[in-house]
Amino acid sequence: IGVMERRLENAEDKLAQIAQTVELKKKRNVLMKILSQAELQAKAGITSEVCKDANTRIRKLMPHNNISIEKIDHCLVLEGQSGGSAGEELSIAYAFLSTLFHRSDHQLPFVVDSPTGPTDFEVRPEIGKLVPNLSDQFIAFIISSERETFVSYIKEACTTPLLYVTLFRKGPRKHEKKAREMPSYSETVDGICVPGEEFFNQFQLEKQ
Repeated sequence: IGVMERRLENAEDKLAQIAQTVELKKKRNVLMKILSQAELQAKAGITSEVCKDANTRIRKLMPHNNISIEKIDHCLVLEGQSGGSAGEELSIAYAFLSTLFHRSDHQLPFVVDSPTGPTDFEVRPEIGKLVPNLSDQFIAFIISSERETFVSYIKEACTTPLLYVTLFRKGPRKHEKKAREMPSYSETVDGICVPGEEFFNQFQLEKQ
């Protein structure tokens, strides 16, 4: 890449000499340097401001944890430590993303697949309690093992009703039979959708 860049620069110099645009090329290069420097300064200013806002939100969400973001350099760098526990890192990631969402002119839902990640069971309740403070609307795709140690704590901390929806692929006979007994269920050629907390709490499937 370096060799090709030098050849391109030499070719541009020769073209400028032939077309008698050497002075114009010099001015263009100065302008490009100014724009490049402006981009770096803007990036540094934005990341610093986002860091500050994220740390403010982290202190509100986790007042008992003395942990904060030092800088953003391709990833979140924690202040004074190389990393935190799985629960702390996940909570910080949620707080950081929540900060970005709140800075936007458009309030979009916070959508997460398997929101507890690889955290231990004893950590999941703490994450569940954070969720209602992250966004106006939080949509989570969970598996059965996350239900008891996560969803119940979201419900406990949330001041607005939760919407429960169970989706599963057709195949398990007992689940299909039970689903068709529930009001407002719907089905497609290969799947069934059941709204409501009752079926949601009863549903258990070994295979994902």
